[in-house]
Amino acid sequence: MDDLTIRQRKVVDGILEGKSGPAAARAAGYSEAYARKYRPSEHKGVKNALTKEMRRQGINEKRFAQVMDAGLNAKRTICTPGGIVETPDHSVRHKFLETGLRAFNYLKDAPIVQDIGLILLPAPIPVDQWNAEIEKSEAVQTETVKEDGTGKEIL
Repeated sequence: MDDLTIRQRKVVDGILEGKSGPAAARAAGYSEAYARKYRPSEHKGVKNALTKEMRRQGINEKRFAQVMDAGLNAKRTICTPGGIVETPDHSVRHKFLETGLRAFNYLKDAPIVQDIGLILLPAPIPVDQWNAEIEKSEAVQTETVKEDGTGKEIL
């Protein structure tokens, strides 16, 4: 860490304490505008210092893969009327996926939805409401269909 500025050393220390890149940059004295966009992986000296410290602490690619695997398979336990059930914890899995993608520079500042082309669907509706919408739609369609006398339908 000898080749780092004082602020960069403070950023490294902040990240090692568990702060995010932007939070560590704020704590190191960078302006809010700069800190908001701060990505340690874009600063070679900071990235190297963090990598060196991680290796010193025994955090290598193998350990990273083990932790990522555990996070990507995270489950939560919920209590239902039928008993206690273990279900996938999608919010934790998403956070681990995003972290892994960022770690390998596959994900920068763009939201993950844009990067992998997901289509956001509206919230699910109850089945009875869905059926009512279908019936209403069919009723509207049959009202607009007329016959021209030859058995052909015209709109």
